[in-house]
Amino acid sequence: MLAAASGGSKAWIYHYYPSKEAVLYDLLRTYTDDLLAVVHAADDPTLAPRDRLRALIAAILCSYDDAQSRHAAILNDLARLPEAQRREIRTAQRQVVDVVAAVLAAVDPRLADRPDVRTPITMSLFGMLNWHYRWFRPDGPMSRDDYVAMLVGLVLDGLDGVPALAERAGDDVAAPA
Repeated sequence: MLAAASGGSKAWIYHYYPSKEAVLYDLLRTYTDDLLAVVHAADDPTLAPRDRLRALIAAILCSYDDAQSRHAAILNDLARLPEAQRREIRTAQRQVVDVVAAVLAAVDPRLADRPDVRTPITMSLFGMLNWHYRWFRPDGPMSRDDYVAMLVGLVLDGLDGVPALAERAGDDVAAPA
């Protein structure tokens, strides 16, 4: 499949890669390195913390646009790699998570000294981000910007922070400032 998709042959691929695992490692390492670069580029400490989080979430979701197969591979096939290579990829993944966790702590300083709370909140956010490609449709009823706003509101303010719910409730539930 890879050879056909790239317009080459198996022989051509194995000229550059000694094994399937080497191809997988290169794919996953490139994917995680690219995601880390996207996160670093999007993280603007001059922004207000809430806007900074919104920018990070939007950048992560944009990077997932054409990455469904790589995303599935990192979730399902990472275990096929040797331990040293898995460690490298997990380190890059952790760095991505750490940036988002730091921004969450900037939004709410109570999280700074509470990894027991910060980590589950951060990973819950990534759970929503990582699986969004399974159901989200750009031509669907919700735009990506609306989804980003919803996630930021939901994570930071609970259901009171979901713009669509605040709009429907009128004056009964005001969206947080």
